[in-house]
Amino acid sequence: MATTISAAVWALRKALAPVTDDLLKNWAASDSLGINISALKTELLRAQGILYTAHDRVIANPALKELLHMLRQLADKAEDVLDELDYFRIQDQLDSTYHSADKHAGGCICGLAFNARHTARAVANKLKFSSAGNLHTPKLKFDRVEMSKRMADIVQQLDPICAKVKEILDLELRKVQPTQGIRPKTTPAIIEPKIFGRNVEKKNIVDGITHGIYCADGLTVLQIVGPGGIGKTTFTQHIYQEVKSSFDVMIWICVSLNFDANRLAQEILRQIPEVNGEKKNAIEEELIEERLKHKRFLLVMDDVWTYEEHEWKKLLAPFRKGEARGNMVIVTTRIPEAATVGKIVDCSIELNRLGTEDFMHLFEAYVFGHQQPWKDHPELLDVGKEIVGKLKGFPLAAKTVGRLLSNQLTLDNWTRVLESKEWELQTSDHDIMPALKLSYDYLPFHLQQCFFYGALFPEDYEFGSNELVHLWTGLDILDSSD
Repeated sequence: MATTISAAVWALRKALAPVTDDLLKNWAASDSLGINISALKTELLRAQGILYTAHDRVIANPALKELLHMLRQLADKAEDVLDELDYFRIQDQLDSTYHSADKHAGGCICGLAFNARHTARAVANKLKFSSAGNLHTPKLKFDRVEMSKRMADIVQQLDPICAKVKEILDLELRKVQPTQGIRPKTTPAIIEPKIFGRNVEKKNIVDGITHGIYCADGLTVLQIVGPGGIGKTTFTQHIYQEVKSSFDVMIWICVSLNFDANRLAQEILRQIPEVNGEKKNAIEEELIEERLKHKRFLLVMDDVWTYEEHEWKKLLAPFRKGEARGNMVIVTTRIPEAATVGKIVDCSIELNRLGTEDFMHLFEAYVFGHQQPWKDHPELLDVGKEIVGKLKGFPLAAKTVGRLLSNQLTLDNWTRVLESKEWELQTSDHDIMPALKLSYDYLPFHLQQCFFYGALFPEDYEFGSNELVHLWTGLDILDSSD
């Protein structure tokens, strides 16, 4: 229900945006439109004020949910009509007919004369543009009576809905006491997270790279396999940092679904320093070979899905020609066959779910940070153990749900998470989507909208932060003043 209230508040804020500074109201200050804009603004503010009183409450009431949905639809209609009015205001400014909607002190006859002058100016402008040979874009027709009627209808519908919402909220809030969010004193260490339960596997790989089996001549391809959310990328990042001093060139690429050898070669080449005297017009494969010929390198190919043998061999061909000892490619994948076809892989390590003790320590780190787990909240331990059981030993699930729970260390909140119906959607022991969905459901509505927008872009699309904010603002997902 908190999300439903957030959605309605968000829609009301958007609807109110055109009338916040009274610029539109002053432009439309006629006997009919000015009054209706004031009435509509008042009703929208009334609805917004009612909802803010319940903004941080958790209320389960299907009738209220339906009323809030109706309220949001009316807010959307109000936004549409106010946006149209703003369009006509801007059009008047562009056509130098700004006074067309002003209230005139001379009465009805003078008002008609004003409208006649407004029409004459508009027609003259059209003729002027046409005579200049420019294309004329058709404009919307401004129907004052229709616009006034639409606003009056929305106000008339808003009044009883606001009254009903307030009535139900008053009853609900008498039963539900507001809960204060209790945040931990410290947040989980997320910049350089500690690895739990993987120390043996990590040590074996690091030792093999620095002075063991991976120091042999030629190229070694090591595959790290495991289901999504098991921690393959984090595990590999730690190895990558620890062995930096052992290599001359370090390369990291995210492959994902599109395993195209030419595209990947271009991306890899950008990360390899140029060498003196290299061929300027050579193809990517030749330049990779030339730049790495006498250097020990590590190439990490993260999140590999496809396993077409021809593309694999084409990509790895220049790397196999290196003359340095101990060259290495590390591949992370959730598909065991991704690099095993054609005997491309030399070694393979499977990451399994964390053991019970290690996983509990990981969960505690995300929930309590550097605090002593459970010391200040012993009442949460039993519920916490049940939630941990539903996370199936997956680090990503522990991170997502742990951070969610850390925002409100209360028994009521944790019990709601435990009893959420999302857990019923779990299809297998490897399915962590319900845990991730829980975190999404608890986001404020306007942040959920930001995630909706991201679905329009392909996987692994690289956003610039400023670009993304501008796109969100352009679509009214964010306000320009945020």
